[in-house]
Amino acid sequence: MEVRKMSLTAEAYNNRKWGFLPALRKILEGKRVPDSYYGLTSVHDDIFDAMIRLMEIAVLTSEYKDLIKENAASIGQEEVWRDLENLQKALEQASQFFKRKSEEIESIRFTL
Repeated sequence: MEVRKMSLTAEAYNNRKWGFLPALRKILEGKRVPDSYYGLTSVHDDIFDAMIRLMEIAVLTSEYKDLIKENAASIGQEEVWRDLENLQKALEQASQFFKRKSEEIESIRFTL
C-alpha cells in the first residue's frame, strides 16, 4: 500500500525545512545547491534521490528482517547475503558523506 502525502505550500515546506535553523535560513534560503550534486541530465541520478531511496530500503530491510530471513533460502541465501552487504556498504558511504559534511560545518563554526 502506497501512502500519498499531501503537498505542502512553498511557505509550509520552507518552514518545515528551515524551522530548527532560523539563523542559517536567513543566510542560505534561496541559494542553489551546486550543480555538481546533481546528475548531468534530468534523467540521471542525483545524490538527493539516491539518499531517499537508500533510506527507504534501509527502513524496509530493518522492519521486515524476519521476512528476509524466512525467504532467503528460496530466493538464494548467497544473493540475499550479497545484497545485505551491498546495502550495508551503501549506508556506510552515506554515513561518511554526512560525517564529512559535519566536519566541514564544525570547521565553519570554529571560524566564527
